[in-house]
Amino acid sequence: DVRTAQIADLVVIKDGSVADGSTANTLRARVTDAFGNTLAGQTVSVLADNGATVAPTVITEPDGTVEISVTSQT
Repeated sequence: DVRTAQIADLVVIKDGSVADGSTANTLRARVTDAFGNTLAGQTVSVLADNGATVAPTVITEPDGTVEISVTSQT
C-alpha cells in the first residue's frame, strides 16, 4: 500500500570517496509499506546538505530498493 510507504532500511554501500565533485559515495534504501511489502516503481525524494550533491529523485527497483549516489567538493 503506497499510502504507508516508508524507508525500511538505509545502508552505506560505499563511503570515504574523495571530495572531488565526481567520485561518489553510495547509499541503498529499501522502501516498504506498513506490512513490510516492497514497493517497486515509487519515486523517492532525496535531499543532502553540507554542500553534497544528489539526484533530487530516484525510482525504486522491482525489489523496492534504490541506490543514491552522493558527491561533494568539500
